[in-house]
Amino acid sequence: MHSDELPELDLYMDQVVTYLWDQIGGLTRRPGEDKILTKTMINNYTKAGLLNPPDKKKYNNDHLVSLIYIYMFKNFLSISDVKAVLDPVREACFTEEEREGKAPKKGEEEKKAPLEFTKVYDVIRGSLSRGKKELEKNISEEIDSAAETFEDADTSLRPMLQQFAAVCRISADIYMKKLFLERLIDASSDSDSTTDN
Repeated sequence: MHSDELPELDLYMDQVVTYLWDQIGGLTRRPGEDKILTKTMINNYTKAGLLNPPDKKKYNNDHLVSLIYIYMFKNFLSISDVKAVLDPVREACFTEEEREGKAPKKGEEEKKAPLEFTKVYDVIRGSLSRGKKELEKNISEEIDSAAETFEDADTSLRPMLQQFAAVCRISADIYMKKLFLERLIDASSDSDSTTDN
């Protein structure tokens, strides 16, 4: 979904939960059954500094985009890693007051952050859309390759073994990508701490 398709009006928490369920509920293992987001989760993300506090209990499109990122990342990253990934982007897209849910200080003109969060989202979304077909092709190749294994196995066991081989091949790919992500996050955190000293 492009940022132009996000709601024109700010939403209350119940509306946020419903809206995101409608938008990304189909991306779960069991659409219609799996929980995507709850009020408690939203409150916890705000307390953890992953999500800007709402303005008068209303959530805008930046909140929705943040929740989409959090939902995507939390499936394979720890909350502290999600925070490490989002913090630099949030710092570039939101003023300190916005990140803390505070009104601008009196006498100061309203500060603007250098980047628009929804524009960053649109660029990322576009690149992910282009990569989706390649990813589907790679997974299909892994499944086809696994189907060529265990050809000498008993015919009653071969389908189970080939399915197991496919799960192992795809899992190894996921594991290596997750490990790479964690190392990338650690390297970024290490470089941030050396520039702070």
